[in-house]
Amino acid sequence: MTLSALNALFVGPLEGYRDRLVSAEDPRPSVRGADLLDPRVLTEQLDRFARTFAAPEPRAVASIWAKQHFSILVVPALAANIVLDLVLPVALDAVEIIPDAGGLTRALKLRGLAPGRHESEGLTRDRAPADRFDALIDAHLAPLVDALAAVSGVAPRVLWSNAGNIFEFVVRRTEGLPQEGGAGHAAAARVLTSRRRSGAPNPLFEPIRYVPEVGDAPEGSPPRRVRKVCCLRYFIPDQSLCGACPLPARPEAGPAGTSGPRRSA
Repeated sequence: MTLSALNALFVGPLEGYRDRLVSAEDPRPSVRGADLLDPRVLTEQLDRFARTFAAPEPRAVASIWAKQHFSILVVPALAANIVLDLVLPVALDAVEIIPDAGGLTRALKLRGLAPGRHESEGLTRDRAPADRFDALIDAHLAPLVDALAAVSGVAPRVLWSNAGNIFEFVVRRTEGLPQEGGAGHAAAARVLTSRRRSGAPNPLFEPIRYVPEVGDAPEGSPPRRVRKVCCLRYFIPDQSLCGACPLPARPEAGPAGTSGPRRSA
């Protein structure tokens, strides 16, 4: 069931995320978020998704699956944090994943918003900038990245780059929007520009670069948005490079000729 408290977010470029976070009353079958840390459960979801490709490659399958899941999670949760000053209960053990027939995440059920309660209950306001992203980053992204890397062999930095790409997208799209508390956007922007977070290396540091267009680009073209780390889509033959790929062209060699994701120059 859609959360009406978040309706103000879902306009313009965020409109497509209106039904991605739902309450505990949603009747659709779901998987407990914490259960994804069980290798058997996570592998089952990835195997279902892998069957949608003619020639799946485990690392690419996990990366593409993560891009979809992180999009469903990060866009509405981070936008709510920035614009509405709301910290949503999105820790992995506080949500359930609603998958489609192919194993992709289509929505997240927020178990913290129980049936019969007003949906504003369970939504936290006025968190200090130091901890306002803990539920999203430390209690959902971090354990899921580790679990995905363990079952698929994909490098964690590829998965963190997927998350950072979406995080940066939300920060850019919410720039200049009216904000409930006023501190959310600056706090989110600091996540992307800080080398360390909570005393440890920050895996979301500078995931995106903006580089000048070269070659046949018209004079005055805006800089090109480029990921720092490739998402490995090209490991699957029928997948094209993504729009922010750091690779100049699709490599001719397949995975056997590639040691891992490449960085842009």
